[in-house]
Order: sequence, then C-alpha cells, then structure tokens
Amino acid sequence: MLLKELQAFRTLEEAAEGMAGNYLKWDHFVYFGQPKDPHKAKSFLLAYTVNHINGGGACEISNHEVLRKYLEMYIGEGEDALVNDFSSDFCGDKKMLEGFKIVVYKDGQITDAFRRAYFMSRKYKDGLPLSDKYFKIVCRREIMRDLNYELPHICEKLKLEFSTELIGHVTDVIMEDFSTEFEPELLGEDEYERALKDLSDKYKKSLV
Repeated sequence: MLLKELQAFRTLEEAAEGMAGNYLKWDHFVYFGQPKDPHKAKSFLLAYTVNHINGGGACEISNHEVLRKYLEMYIGEGEDALVNDFSSDFCGDKKMLEGFKIVVYKDGQITDAFRRAYFMSRKYKDGLPLSDKYFKIVCRREIMRDLNYELPHICEKLKLEFSTELIGHVTDVIMEDFSTEFEPELLGEDEYERALKDLSDKYKKSLV
C-alpha cells in the first residue's frame, strides 16, 4: 500500500527515485495507459490504497478517502493531471483494487503532489486511521450498509413488517450509540470488527 511503501524511504528524494516507474517492476501486470516514451513511463507511480478483495477494512477505506482529499487539488483526468484515480478489476469488478496514479517528476523536478503524498506517509501508522473524523464516517456507512442488507432477512425470519419507518428507527439508534458507547477512533481495525459484530447482534436482538 502507498503510504507504507513511502515510509520505507528516509528522504523525499530517495522516495521519488524509488517509487517513480514502480509499476514497471510488477510481475504479471500491464498498464494500458503506459506512455511509449520511456522517460514519461518512469515519471509517475501507480499505487493501491484499498484492497476490496481482502475486505477493504474501515481503516483502509477511510485512509484512502483522507489521502484523496489531501491530493484533491491535483486530481484530474488525462495525462496533464498530476494525480488520477486508479483502479484494477478482479473477476470483472473494476473497483476491487483502488488507488492513485501520481506524477513524481515533471520537468525534472519532484511534483508538489508527490511531496504531499510523502508528507502524509510521515503521519501514517500501520493499522490506524489518519483521521478519526473520516474513520467514524466510514464506520457509520459500513454499519448502515450491513444493516440495510440484513434487515429484510431479519424481518422475514422474525415475521416482522419491513418498512422505511423501521430503517429510520434503527438508524436513529445507531446514531445515538455513536455519540455514547461506541467510539471508533479508540479502536484498532480488529477491535472495530469485533465491536461491529457486537453492535449488529445487539440491534438484531432489539428487533425481537
């Protein structure tokens, strides 16, 4: 993953030299946007920040969103942009691996976009969120997604009427819990997974 890879380098200059053209060393990989000019091909990096194949945990997803926000001013489309959204497909799903294409060198100089990414890597601690705020947002989103998927099945099993009012009620309970007993920023990713399971079990029992 990008931030962890950047941390391996002691200086910005070493990171730029080590990461530029990194994808050219990958086995069994083809980048269809690779320039024919070898100098251009070595001027940027490709990096994944979210791996949905292995679950793409809340911490990983929130860190991707924080990094994207931090690089937002450079993100665009086409070769002129310093940063492009980048993804690879897996079994036909084009969003299973997400990340960025970042131009490392332009006109012989290290770009501000790469400087920002390197600076963010100095703040990164493996397995911890870069921002408690974004981590909370992702946690809420993941819980709501799971419950919205599970609620119809739960209602059918318990012979309850499924309705938008029921979804609203469960949502209110979740939001209340987030302001009291469940504080995601205090948890590591494994602890979050356990807390999410406990909450899901609790809400299922509350519907009985």
